Amino acid sequence: VNMIECAKSQLPILPEMLDRDRWKLNCLNGIVDLKTGLMSPSCQTEYMTRATTVNYRLDAKCPRWDAFLSKIFQGNAGLIEYVQKVIGYCLTGSVAERCFFILHGKGQNGKTTLVETIKHILSDYAKTAGPETVMKKQGDEGIRNDIARLQSARLVSVSETQKGRALDENSIKLMSGNDRLTARFLHAEFFEFDPQFKILLYTNHKPRVSGDDPALWKRMRLIPFDYQITDAEKIDGFQDILISEEAEGILAWAVEGCLKWQRDGLLNPDEVTRATEEYKGGEDTVGQFLKAACYVDIKNRNLSIKGSELLDRFHTWSGSNKLYSRAFYEILATHNIARDDRRDGIYLIGVALASDEPAPLLKVDEPDTKSKEEAAMRQAGLI
Repeated sequence: VNMIECAKSQLPILPEMLDRDRWKLNCLNGIVDLKTGLMSPSCQTEYMTRATTVNYRLDAKCPRWDAFLSKIFQGNAGLIEYVQKVIGYCLTGSVAERCFFILHGKGQNGKTTLVETIKHILSDYAKTAGPETVMKKQGDEGIRNDIARLQSARLVSVSETQKGRALDENSIKLMSGNDRLTARFLHAEFFEFDPQFKILLYTNHKPRVSGDDPALWKRMRLIPFDYQITDAEKIDGFQDILISEEAEGILAWAVEGCLKWQRDGLLNPDEVTRATEEYKGGEDTVGQFLKAACYVDIKNRNLSIKGSELLDRFHTWSGSNKLYSRAFYEILATHNIARDDRRDGIYLIGVALASDEPAPLLKVDEPDTKSKEEAAMRQAGLI
């Protein structure tokens, strides 16, 4: 009997038993239930291997932090609350929102201080990833262990300052979903895990996006940081002051944001919706092509062009032939361009080329409607 009891005490703890509750946050003074905001004593049977760097006090305040947010978001209460809910969401292991966050603005606008302060407080729950995790790579760079090391993270921050780099769109969709991920460390076997992390990319330059994938834009959330802190407003060591004096209050603020998110949802304020749509419009080369080189009248069923001809002209205009016909037609559908499958091929209804010579790429000024209409009608054989 003694041997059996001894063996029981040495039963292995399986990996899936560790940190299994996505709604609990281990703090220095106990475990926070993120569904209620209440704390319970630490318990070994929870098998929690991660912890924050601070105590949790529900009534803790953070006046410097509040003033900082009010300054960088110019007193916009709706945008501040949205950021609070985003950070609160990042406390959990939930990935239900299926979002990818870009914090964008020119330098000296507070985004680095915001992210780095939260990361310090979350400690074991936060990871830093290099730009290569979310940006396109050139060629085969061998075994990637950057994904493997994110297994235990709830918040992943990426800093990117290089202009003109393109997002790795497939990786972004994969990592911002709730499907199991496959990863491996160097010289190790592949393994699978359920992601808990949310990615915050903070950057001075918007990364390039193909603009061709509605599923990607559905996940994208661009948070604008439009205010620029002047030299006179700078406080030396401000981040260290926040951490040393208000860490408990900032954690309480984040937990409050988590409760608000669960109660109200992560509804985008107008500023985020507008910034994301402007970003999308700037990256939508097909939309730019329609504006610059075509006449569009979706109600005119007599206006049409063969799909292959329009795609060829798009390739000439954009200087790239990487967009295939299926994706091209799907994008046109988002612009309300209908297709008609005929015996001699696919035709697109309500659109025609404005002229024989396409306008240059990125020339998005409104065309001369009258001249474009005449050219389109002439090409369609109507005049």
